[in-house]
Amino acid sequence: MAPHASAFSREKAASQPRLAPLIAALLCCAVLVHGGAFPLARADEPTAGETATMPVRLPPCEPTGTTEQKQNPQATPGPAQAQGSATEKSSVPSGPTTFPQALRQYFKRLHARRNGDEPDGENGANNSAAESQPAGADKPERTPAVDGRKAAGAEGGGATISGNGQPASPGAAARTVSVPNEMGAERGGRSITIEGQPSNAAAPATAGPENELGAERGGRSITIEGQPGATGTGIDSSWFSAHAQVTVVDSVHNRFTSPYSGPNSLQRDEPHAVSETSTFYFATRLWQGGDFVFNPEIAGGQGFSGATGIAGFPNGEITRVGVVEPTPYFARMFMRQTIGFGGEQEVVEGGINDVAEYRDANRLTVAAGRFSMTDVFDDNKFSHDPRTQFLAWSLMYNGAWDYPADVRGYTDGIAATFVTKEWELHYAISAVSSVANGASLDSKFLIHNGQALEWTRHYKLAERVGNFRVLGYLNRANMGSYGEALAQMPVEPVVTQTRATRSKYGFGISWDQELTKDIGVFSRVGWNDGHNETWMFTPIDRLAEIGVLFDGNLWCRDNDQFGTAFNVNGISSVHRRYLAAGGLDYNLGDGKLNYGSEMILENFYSLGVTKNIFFTLDFQEDWNPAYNRDRGPVTIFQGRFHAEL
Repeated sequence: MAPHASAFSREKAASQPRLAPLIAALLCCAVLVHGGAFPLARADEPTAGETATMPVRLPPCEPTGTTEQKQNPQATPGPAQAQGSATEKSSVPSGPTTFPQALRQYFKRLHARRNGDEPDGENGANNSAAESQPAGADKPERTPAVDGRKAAGAEGGGATISGNGQPASPGAAARTVSVPNEMGAERGGRSITIEGQPSNAAAPATAGPENELGAERGGRSITIEGQPGATGTGIDSSWFSAHAQVTVVDSVHNRFTSPYSGPNSLQRDEPHAVSETSTFYFATRLWQGGDFVFNPEIAGGQGFSGATGIAGFPNGEITRVGVVEPTPYFARMFMRQTIGFGGEQEVVEGGINDVAEYRDANRLTVAAGRFSMTDVFDDNKFSHDPRTQFLAWSLMYNGAWDYPADVRGYTDGIAATFVTKEWELHYAISAVSSVANGASLDSKFLIHNGQALEWTRHYKLAERVGNFRVLGYLNRANMGSYGEALAQMPVEPVVTQTRATRSKYGFGISWDQELTKDIGVFSRVGWNDGHNETWMFTPIDRLAEIGVLFDGNLWCRDNDQFGTAFNVNGISSVHRRYLAAGGLDYNLGDGKLNYGSEMILENFYSLGVTKNIFFTLDFQEDWNPAYNRDRGPVTIFQGRFHAEL
């Protein structure tokens, strides 16, 4: 969402926020102190609990593609990397798997220490598991939690919500499952030995459905075929996950052609603009299949001209900014429950807003609380995250979808997702803004709300993974009508004077496809009726885009990415007449209009300094900004710093 124009007075715009350098410095310090979590060397050594099955000290860009996978729970979904192989042996987890269990174990150990019955350290943590073993049975090993990057599209692939961990069967034969590498998943294939599973050498493993609600770029999912249903734990289940990120974007544009301007025009001459966001991601397991997710966030800064003058605004992070001064708020806070239907299972490696677990490949997940609708819908493996991928509003999301949200991009609602291996179905109903681009949500939820329904199909083309999504939406809000505003005032119409309960509907298509293990292509198409006032996202009624993402493994830079994309935006005929007559949208309005489709070319290069620290140089060329042939083109350069913990 764009910031309120009133929050960007000239006085406030003149002072840049000072919290960004401090936040960045603190996070970098935390990163460095985090036990060497960000080595400058290649991450090619086996982790605890793993045994390398082939030499891991390989030259950069080994032609055979046998590099060890990155251990990065937050890395950007992108083209696949060279395959490797490791063996990971898992056994019965010895620690608690839910918050109540952790609390009970804590008090039990505290009481035991007071009585001198239990030694300090990890032995005490193993007692609960040992008590359940038969006499003479070996105590289960402790295995470190499995971590990894998000599978194909986990700010990609749809939205759901994590589910059910399963107990192991003591004494059952161990089974080794080879996991093929998928584009956008961890770099390098893995083999996982799962104790408590019947042996079935012929059972392959495949990548499962892509992501879960709130699991922004979260843990990888691996579908394990041939299992009889829920008889083992191949990961060290935990009862919580905690992560953090900070992103700073600095933007500057050229002095472009501007024969005239209006109240909501992009200014020809203005200083550079800076935005920053910091997010903390907490998720805890409350009971089997039940999680609580909590994401506090801090955002501040400003966009060009108060985030006005371009429909496909160049800085996607500015959607989180409500005022110039860095301000804390709750981004996400919701409960989710996953109901499994048995059969094949997936290994979920703990990541952002995901707790490590097993879950059924066929499942229903329901979430209620505060979240972003883009967590659930309009996913795309190669363009969905302005913190690591494309920055322009109309490239990161489908700009023709006026998605329900407040000024920071979040809403309150209920979302449900039904997932199978081949397809997913998502539905949500949520609150809309009380005014156009407002900071508060409309309390008349039963009258004013936004609904969305999306179907996702997973497929393979020439053994390369692809995803096809169809989205439909319907919003009802206290919106004005462009046609009525023109009828009342043919010159300088005011759409806000015609507000009443009205509807806006539309659809969108999102597609992504691997071309090779290091190259992916994506596209989106969007349309809405365009009769009524733009309410929550940006004034785009028609959209088409196409782009390509290249992984740095092509040039021996595993942590780097390069992307290029082209986007065309348009508006309806009545919307054009309204702006041409001098009308204003909340973030567009030059006073008059010589209409032309707004066209955006974006190129970016993301340099991975380490596997969790990235610097990006972004270039955008914008023709006909705000649909006006008389102004522009605008050349925009942006620098982005992003760090993850």
